[in-house]
Amino acid sequence: MTTQVEYVVTLINQLTPRERLDIVQRILPDVARMLPETTNQVPIQSLYGICAGMAEVSHDDITEMRHEAWENVGDDY
Repeated sequence: MTTQVEYVVTLINQLTPRERLDIVQRILPDVARMLPETTNQVPIQSLYGICAGMAEVSHDDITEMRHEAWENVGDDY
């Protein structure tokens, strides 16, 4: 860190949490305006077709799995 930054950090460390928050709220909008807009963000990809190529599950497979999952429900009562 530069000497100036170290000096500012030393001063900030002497402040209360509320005063530190006030400083951040005042400075952050100016810093955000100085930063360039980023245009190289990764585009969001569609989830359409995410399961393409996976094993196909038939209606009979689903019916059998439901039957297996529910066959022991209520046996403890």
